[in-house]
Amino acid sequence: MARAVLSARLSGLSLTSLINPWPSSFLFGGLNMPKEPREEWLIAEGVDGTREYVVHTCEPDFIAEIFDSDKAPVVGEIEYGMTTSQVLSRFYSYGEPVTSEREFMALCEAAERALSEYDRILEADRGVKL
Repeated sequence: MARAVLSARLSGLSLTSLINPWPSSFLFGGLNMPKEPREEWLIAEGVDGTREYVVHTCEPDFIAEIFDSDKAPVVGEIEYGMTTSQVLSRFYSYGEPVTSEREFMALCEAAERALSEYDRILEADRGVKL
């Protein structure tokens, strides 16, 4: 629940609109579905709490798993090392795939900035350094 509240604060949305982002006209048979989600970046935790992900919801859409550097997955998988001693790996694209290294690096750098902002807000809320 804390992540939902944090996401709502990041976007300026109410918690109700975060849980139910679709317009009521769509929910009740209308076709006013938004073209893109309201959040560009989502930080998610797996149900069992052992895995964390970063999700880019706009084109190009992708999901990457976040690992501590010492627990990175099998050698040979694509990785992006972050300055926080974490890595992004196990990338999954559910839209048009990224085809250039430059675009891939730009997206990873943007993901790192989103994660940094997320950690900054959590630190301010908890009063601890993450």
